[in-house]
Formats: sequence, structure tokens, C-alpha cells
Amino acid sequence: MNTYRKLANATFWFHWIWVAILLGGIPLQFAFQWYKPIHMVVLTTTIVSQLLWLGCPLVALENALRAKYDPNTTYSGSFICHYLKKRFGIKVSPTIITVQLVAMVVVSAVLWIR
Repeated sequence: MNTYRKLANATFWFHWIWVAILLGGIPLQFAFQWYKPIHMVVLTTTIVSQLLWLGCPLVALENALRAKYDPNTTYSGSFICHYLKKRFGIKVSPTIITVQLVAMVVVSAVLWIR
């Protein structure tokens, strides 16, 4: 298998783990007090990177790697939107993803302050 493909796939799996940490973060904050700072770092890093790069740098990295071995495998837009549609046939608007991310920030901030 091509090295670029392996790296792109590794980026893909790292991205899914990152998303799982984001989504699972709120319930984990209730279960484990020690998890709050970890989730806030992941959440803050996500928000800052979205603002700095006007999108997710992991999408850019994955696409750059995929373009090296097969330009037809690249995509534009949201990682979650792309793979939900590709793998499960579920079409989700990028706006919904953004609204959910903002909601996670608000809920996490409230939990952090408490």
C-alpha cells in the first residue's frame, strides 16, 4: 500500500478519535471530574484551529495526503458530513455540525464554571 494512503488513513482514524473525544466529552465530564480539563483542551483546540485555518486542519492534511496517491479521493467541506454520507448515506448540513459544536462549547463552559 502506498505510504501516502497509509498516512491519509492514519489521519482519518485520528480524526474519528478526536470527534469521539469531543462527542463523548460532555457525559465523561459528569462521570469523571479529572476529564473536564482534557475535554476543554480538545474543545478549545478544535475551536481555535477552525478559526485560524477557516476549517479543520485535519481535513486539509488528509486531503493533501490522499491527493498524493489518488486525487479522486479528496473531498471538500466537513469531515463528519463527508463520511456520514459516504459510509452511511446520511446527509448532514455543515451548519448543523457548527451549531452542535457551539452547543458543546456552551454546555462545556457551563460545566467547567460549575
